[in-house]
Amino acid sequence: MFARWGMGLFAICFGLLVHAQDFEKVKRAAERGDAAAQYSLGVMYHKNIGINAGDGAEAMKWFRKAAEQGHEDAKVILEVESAMPRSGEPVASVAILIDAKTEKRLLNLAERGDATAQFYIGFLYMLRGSHIGRENIEGYMLGSEGYIWLRKAAEQVHTGAQAMLFMKPLGIKQEDSYAVRQLREAAERGDAKAQVSLGNEYQIGHQVARDYAKAAKWFRKAAEQGDASGQLFLGKTYANGLGVTQDFAEAAKWFRKAAEQGNVSAQSSLGWAYLKGMGVAQDDAEAEKWFRKAAERGDANDRDILELVPYLKQKAKQNDADVKQLRGAAERGNAVAQYDLGMTYGYGLGVTANGNEALKWLRNAAEQGHPEAQYRLGAMYAEGRGVFPDAAEARKWLSRAAAQGNEKAKEALKAKPQGN
Repeated sequence: MFARWGMGLFAICFGLLVHAQDFEKVKRAAERGDAAAQYSLGVMYHKNIGINAGDGAEAMKWFRKAAEQGHEDAKVILEVESAMPRSGEPVASVAILIDAKTEKRLLNLAERGDATAQFYIGFLYMLRGSHIGRENIEGYMLGSEGYIWLRKAAEQVHTGAQAMLFMKPLGIKQEDSYAVRQLREAAERGDAKAQVSLGNEYQIGHQVARDYAKAAKWFRKAAEQGDASGQLFLGKTYANGLGVTQDFAEAAKWFRKAAEQGNVSAQSSLGWAYLKGMGVAQDDAEAEKWFRKAAERGDANDRDILELVPYLKQKAKQNDADVKQLRGAAERGNAVAQYDLGMTYGYGLGVTANGNEALKWLRNAAEQGHPEAQYRLGAMYAEGRGVFPDAAEARKWLSRAAAQGNEKAKEALKAKPQGN
């Protein structure tokens, strides 16, 4: 799998809705035999199973085509689907039929933002925790890990997950739904996981009317019980001023509490706080310390940030005048300046993070032959970060970077290909 990058660069694997032109583009690529497109098409069909059950078979057809070409993620989905109960078979048995290795691969895929994997892992966790049959599926504990993963899939408009969460397709709000009542009751009893989940519901506004103040209230209740996720989300509410007065010092305080419990996202957030001097005294050594902790337990994103620390330290100190000067050089066609400006916008270094500007300037630099820009643009296309996934474009830019000696691009190209 090509390495991912870009904390602060938008992640839109499939967005909230798939536009018709995107669907047709992916379908054409899939029909041409592009394994990455075949997998993407399978996900698109699978996200519609709550509305049209027949799309499940179509999804599996495309997953199978991708798997036949060696697409590892497609193989995982097919293994899980093969263990799903058929008509008349006890539903709870599925949790037993998934072996540990497959489950670990499925969880890794879900953590990378794949809606189909999030649906399956949520379903499995829900079953494992409740041991219920399909006819009683509404009885599972909504503050559980299963609920959290199903909600993540539902947020990507996976209609099967939405149906399981008792949401109408496309997220029509149901303030008084059974699901919300159960979740609120658990939260009011003091269940920290339910409090975090309810806070997320109010922040996102899927099953309830969006209310940032209520979200902050429930995050605080969980955080004060010592729940690391609650502490992380409370820190984010203070960092962004959502439902509370923006307070970077308070944000850093809660990030630290969660980070000290080993929460990887909080460790990374605390690293950024130290790097930019937001709520804490600017301290490069502390920033690197927390980025390193996140990288030890996190994903490719976290490891990539650790590698970038020397660069980030330098650029984080930019002021408005520096950025203005950098933009001037970029607009005059300087490839190094274009790369730096793309990274500046991608990571919010002295400016507000802006994915569109990041992509624009990285592309300009890549087209002029800047190897690091070519690598990062290729990685974005490989992983669908800020652009629609395109295996051909990914390979094109990675190959160009590798030809210039970029070692990360060489490693990415040696990895098992996801397309032709």
